[in-house]
Amino acid sequence: MKNNICIIATGKGMGNFYSNIAYFKQIFNEEKTKLTIITRELTSAKDVLSNQYFCKEVFYVKEYKRGIKGIFENLKSFMNIINLINQINPKKIFILHSSSRYTMASFFSKTEHDNIYAPGYRSQNFLIKKKNKIFKSYFSKGMEPKLENKLLVEKIYNKKILFDNSIKLNLMHEKKYVCITIAQSGISRQWGKNNYIKIIEYLITKGFKNFLILSGPSQKNIENEIYEYFENQVNLVKTSHLKMLDCLNLLNNSIFYVGNDTGFPHLSISLQIPTVVIHGDCVPHFHLYDEQNLIYSVDTLYPEVRKPGSDSAIKTITFDQVKNSVDQLIADHKLTL
Repeated sequence: MKNNICIIATGKGMGNFYSNIAYFKQIFNEEKTKLTIITRELTSAKDVLSNQYFCKEVFYVKEYKRGIKGIFENLKSFMNIINLINQINPKKIFILHSSSRYTMASFFSKTEHDNIYAPGYRSQNFLIKKKNKIFKSYFSKGMEPKLENKLLVEKIYNKKILFDNSIKLNLMHEKKYVCITIAQSGISRQWGKNNYIKIIEYLITKGFKNFLILSGPSQKNIENEIYEYFENQVNLVKTSHLKMLDCLNLLNNSIFYVGNDTGFPHLSISLQIPTVVIHGDCVPHFHLYDEQNLIYSVDTLYPEVRKPGSDSAIKTITFDQVKNSVDQLIADHKLTL
């Protein structure tokens, strides 16, 4: 008997995935069945969702490879996705992503077509039934992925989203750090070492003495330079060598967050941590799911300079802009030592 519920959430980046938490909860609440989730390994969803009440299991799929060399690997991966869906044996499939790849795989699986839901964007539109999608035709104008998934789930159940994006971790929980995130998904979203040094110096004058530098292996050198700059002045924790679960534990122990627009601010919001996000080539979009007023977005004052993949926008963001947002966050949330 089919009673499993399969969620396919394989959008670009960690942030895209965690912006869907409220919809996972809504689907679980309506279906009364824990969710089996298919996503990408870069989300670290197995670590994050292992103890969440709405999640039964997480599976990772291989990344799509572009170019001629990837044709065989992509075909093999496509067949594996079909086999995985059949292994899950779902009663319903919810595709929270506009890719036709996963829609095709779902249709080649043993799941009834009436029980496959997706936004219906572009090529998806030919496969998904009218009642199971939000886009009217192939030519419909696209929208922010977060918004299209919201509208899809609301249409399916004919009610507004009742939940937020918060998650709870069964980890040590002691609020002590200011999280400074230098991790980046490209040069277009890196505010820079010297700017973060200035922010830490400013926060030291406000009495903060414990700092978490959230970074990845690619930012190891910047992390070391910041660490050496403040050595013997404050308690500063490095993370470039840590696994995701260890980083989550530390992030969960943070008082507030200041940093680049990567997947991490999405996680900090889910952990209900007040967050200052410094935007680069991406237009601020966190307001779409800031139900708890936790987000303070800092954007360029000159949007005309914004170019995809370029650091032209983030370079215009000043120390004073970020400082003012930090001050507002501290005042709004009454954060004192």
